[in-house]
Amino acid sequence: MSEEGLTDQIDKLIGSEEHDRALSLIEELPVHLHIEAAAYKCEILIDQGKYTETISYAQSVLEKTSNDNYYDILKMENQISRAYFRQDDYSNTELHLKKADDCYKLLTDQQKNHCNKELASSYNLKGNLFGLKFGDLLQALEFYNKALQLNRSIGYKSGISANLGNIALIETVRGDLDTAHNHLLEAQSISENEGIVSGRYFLAGNLRFNLMKRGKLEEALIKSKEVLAIAKEKSDEIFIANNLRFLVTIILDLNRKEEAKSYLEELQALASKNPNTTIQINNKLAMAYFFKLSTRAKNRTKAQELFEEIVYQDVHIIGYTYNAIINLLDILLDELKNYGEEEVLEEINHLVEKLSQLTEENNSVSSKLDVMIIKSKLALIDGDLNKADELLKNSLAMAKEYQLGYTETRINKEKKLLEGDLDKWNALVKRGASIKEKMDLLNYKDYISKSLKIMEM
Repeated sequence: MSEEGLTDQIDKLIGSEEHDRALSLIEELPVHLHIEAAAYKCEILIDQGKYTETISYAQSVLEKTSNDNYYDILKMENQISRAYFRQDDYSNTELHLKKADDCYKLLTDQQKNHCNKELASSYNLKGNLFGLKFGDLLQALEFYNKALQLNRSIGYKSGISANLGNIALIETVRGDLDTAHNHLLEAQSISENEGIVSGRYFLAGNLRFNLMKRGKLEEALIKSKEVLAIAKEKSDEIFIANNLRFLVTIILDLNRKEEAKSYLEELQALASKNPNTTIQINNKLAMAYFFKLSTRAKNRTKAQELFEEIVYQDVHIIGYTYNAIINLLDILLDELKNYGEEEVLEEINHLVEKLSQLTEENNSVSSKLDVMIIKSKLALIDGDLNKADELLKNSLAMAKEYQLGYTETRINKEKKLLEGDLDKWNALVKRGASIKEKMDLLNYKDYISKSLKIMEM
């Protein structure tokens, strides 16, 4: 078998998760393809959820590599960045992506031709970072399309399917649900025709999110159970924890508390034996959400304490911290509506500033828009109608600039609500109405509920 035929076969075996057969063929690769062999071994370890082992193995290879062997360094740095991303360690993902990028610039044209797969992987990871960490969906989409174009040019089917799934995720968040659904079906068709199973988890997760946004919660629940089964099959406890938390959330939203409780107990058992930070946060979020929906005051107090633990802990994983802050704001706004106490309002303002700082640090466009809209509602409580209107106008302009169609629709709805209630707000401000009276008019529940649904992915 030719070298090209051998590597193509290894790619297919890794895509179909026939790891033992792939490893046998990897051993047949000639000596001069030793770094390709090492990269394939990293891919298999990542597929198996062995992220720490991947990093250790790649670093051991780098220790034997000369500092000017940019080709080999790039191959290993690319795999290290992928492993860190799977651990939700975005800082190290960026660090090792940059090292790979710096090496790529120093390659010869011939060497670059042998790194198209890594370059596509780099584009895909950058899309993940811009989408998940920074919330810049247009930039994420640009990187995903670059990765897709490159993977199509080299015929890398697993990459094509993954890129289409990621593009569909961005389209779903932006509200282009039909286009997203078509891309997901194309990705699914490629995976089925080529026998690709390595990307099943992410593809099924993206299909689940699309179903949720289309209002098909029961179908989304079925897909969620499928995603959990895949995570268990791969023995990836971080993925398992994430999906157990998601199942608790969606089943509670369907008002099936006892069913949700069984998944919560499974997540608690996992967290009791695995100290991983991501698993612990998923467990706290699931418990907090479970207690939050209770009608009993002591349970809602437990929920508040759990959300606060996540918000004020030393280690922050942006998506989870953001989720906890929005949930905590929901609880505090309910308290403000019921009692109208200044102390609660001060706590809310402090929390919004923390959220604002978090979004600035991560340069997340979608999160910035959420902060602006929440601040517009706080401006109404303060009686500053001009500020509330200005914040909505600025957020609408930003949503249009970044082509966030779904968010733009939500902001337009907020503007129309304010315009429709403007006379009422002016009357409340004129007679010096209490916080409690203003809260009766403030529409916050629907907006926060939709923000939480967007995060359930």
